Amino acid sequence: MQPQTSNSQTVSEYCRHLVQRPDLASKLAPPRQKSGEPLTLDRPAPELWLEPVRAPALKMTGKAPKLPKLHTLQNPEARAKCLHRFAHHELQAVELFAWAILRWPDMPDAMKRGFLNTIAEEQKHLSLYLERLEAHGVRFGDLELSDYFWRHVPTLDQSPDGPKAFLAAMGLTLEQANLDFTLMYKDAFAAAGDAQTAAVLQLVHDEEIGHVRLAKTWLNKLQGRDDDLGNYLATAPFPFGATRAKGRQFHRAPREKATLSPAFITHVGEAQKNWVQLNVELYGNFGAEEPETKPEPSRVKSIQKLFELFWQQSNRTDDVHPALLSRNALLPATLEPFLFPWLANEQAAAYAEQQNRILWGPTPDLVQKWHPKHRAIQWAKENQPEMETWTDDVVIFNADYFSANNDESFGSFLTNYAQTVSPRFTLKPNWGFSGRGRVGAEGLEGLAKITNAAKRMCSHKGGFVLEPWFERVQDYSVLLWIPKKGDVRVRVLTLLNTAAGVYGGHENQVPNAVRKQLKQVGRRLADDLRQDGYVGPAGLDAFTYKKDGKTHLRSTVEINARMTLGHLAWWVFSSLGNQQMRFAFHPKFQDAAPDWSHEIVDLFEDGPRVFMAER
Repeated sequence: MQPQTSNSQTVSEYCRHLVQRPDLASKLAPPRQKSGEPLTLDRPAPELWLEPVRAPALKMTGKAPKLPKLHTLQNPEARAKCLHRFAHHELQAVELFAWAILRWPDMPDAMKRGFLNTIAEEQKHLSLYLERLEAHGVRFGDLELSDYFWRHVPTLDQSPDGPKAFLAAMGLTLEQANLDFTLMYKDAFAAAGDAQTAAVLQLVHDEEIGHVRLAKTWLNKLQGRDDDLGNYLATAPFPFGATRAKGRQFHRAPREKATLSPAFITHVGEAQKNWVQLNVELYGNFGAEEPETKPEPSRVKSIQKLFELFWQQSNRTDDVHPALLSRNALLPATLEPFLFPWLANEQAAAYAEQQNRILWGPTPDLVQKWHPKHRAIQWAKENQPEMETWTDDVVIFNADYFSANNDESFGSFLTNYAQTVSPRFTLKPNWGFSGRGRVGAEGLEGLAKITNAAKRMCSHKGGFVLEPWFERVQDYSVLLWIPKKGDVRVRVLTLLNTAAGVYGGHENQVPNAVRKQLKQVGRRLADDLRQDGYVGPAGLDAFTYKKDGKTHLRSTVEINARMTLGHLAWWVFSSLGNQQMRFAFHPKFQDAAPDWSHEIVDLFEDGPRVFMAER
């Protein structure tokens, strides 16, 4: 394709031409005046373009065909798909370097000239790929065009590091990764007999080295220190990080030619390799307390991915925040082949035995002992009567209650309870999750419905607990991690629920008095669990409530003898930093940023997000 020459006189006019003109020929216009003279450097007001102007055939979508496997490149159609993707990467790079000059017009003149030279080389790469694509009988635009590069524009625009974030993301992540990908595909095209495309990929690779060198040089200059690794870690915005700065095959030599420091090269080369190597198989039986009721699929998907990332067993990390790929200090230090379930029930134990693996964590008999709702009530009555005066008003009904009592006697008991203890009350099944199955909030209205629900709880949920209705103020999670040896870890978080009682998320800010008291209770519970032979994660639900015009703390609501979403939130907070944060799991909380939020972090695509206060 014959590129057009723009009528631009200044650098900003030229960059605007690349972003605004819809046709491909215009986007290939060289960065110089029509006379051939260099463009005049100027400093207009900043401009923000959220997407480029494109002709209909060049419109981008949110997806594109997956790159074919290397061994399939004997097929010309597979090679054409690769070339189509490569060409569009180059086009997006042309547009985005122009975008960066318009977005930050006050960048140093020498840096602008470096960007213009990069644009010229990216245009050359694009033209070469287009020629090879035409030789394969495919027109550019015949396949879908992903917006992969452009979708990161809001992140780059909002980064407080400005052009430094662009250098880290574009030059030291995407272009650094291309040092590996160009060589990998060069070899694959050569093996497929396409020597011409292999030669193009070698040329692109050679010039990509200069682009990486340019990014490293200017990032160090703008940061004011000669520390490319430190500068990169300080400025690369999520989702850009070391794991994205390399291909499946890692090459040191081109990075050395790009003058990256040995520390930076090693950091990228070993990215993800700092995960602990556990011989673990995960058993994600989420919602196993109620096997007949399946949790909402989209939430299960997020829990599953977080669960795998927590245990550092995920193979899907391309879209994952780099902080979650660091060593998780909670994990056990063992080389034994083991299985870890979300809930250690008999099915999980049987599967572990079938796989010839050890079941790590609490055993099914300990889960049966500690997980039911009534166990928390019993434990509170036995261990902290001085703190939990509310326990006198809680009644435990065993599974065989209706074997000895009829509906009328239960109705009489409930009526007396409403008259002498609390007109509003709650019946909670011994086995259940996320507040499901509770009844009675309306008091004695619908007594027959309450009675039928109580009978179902006795038949299918191991009985139930009757307690007064509490005017809750705030919920809390006490999270325990109990290793076989060593100190128990205890963390207290604020628990967020929807109005319907569905889990919404966690915050890491807790009033000091509440935190201190709940940590004491948590350590007491951990001591009893450990004495019982318990190993692994456990949790304790708590809340504050209003009564007689005062706020009280109920420190023991439910004991969770399993891993919880609170443990995952704890790990996320520990990975991201120390400032105030909210782990927003439920969509209602994801869509409502708190007033103190300064930064929003998406943990992975379509997953939870974290709101972060300013450091």
